[in-house]
Amino acid sequence: MNKLDVGAESIDRDGYVKICVAEPNRWTSAPTHMAFKHRWLWEKNGKSSIAAAIIVTAAKGIGTGPRS
Repeated sequence: MNKLDVGAESIDRDGYVKICVAEPNRWTSAPTHMAFKHRWLWEKNGKSSIAAAIIVTAAKGIGTGPRS
């Protein structure tokens, strides 16, 4: 069984960062699900957190620009 702890991150095949969140999966009723990190941050914290997430991922060397 594939199970990640809440807060665990992974990169999908398209290069997007996904995070395991403690919210019910609306299709399977599982207690957690994987969400796109940029979208989850946007919905939970607003626009300022997205800028911070982009700065952090850029510092880690993960391409977030239009050419990556």
